[in-house]
Amino acid sequence: MPDTLFDSAPMNFGPMGDRRPLAHADGPSTSHEAVARHTESGKRATHCDLVEVYVRDNPGMTGRELFVNTTVHLVVDLVELRRRLTDLKNQSRIRQGKQRVCAVKRTIAVTWWHIREREAHGN
Repeated sequence: MPDTLFDSAPMNFGPMGDRRPLAHADGPSTSHEAVARHTESGKRATHCDLVEVYVRDNPGMTGRELFVNTTVHLVVDLVELRRRLTDLKNQSRIRQGKQRVCAVKRTIAVTWWHIREREAHGN
């Protein structure tokens, strides 16, 4: 099994435009197999599409705020949400905004913005 989901050559991209490995290179083969299954089944793309809608409709929330204050928790768990936020950021579909205190966790966290919100809010 390769060290990553896709070849590590600089110009090779994964099935969803991934530019970096989705599992740690030194991680167990089961991690790489799980990533491949999740991608091949279409769940990863479906979850990305759904999470993108939640970010678009709730601009400026932290990941935990999205999880607690929307119905996204009915679709994905918190770990899956965080993974899809990262996927969407790497696909340039959403972006991280400024850090602030999360209203749920009370720790510093990044905010998430749909890519079209950049001009509207200047964050």
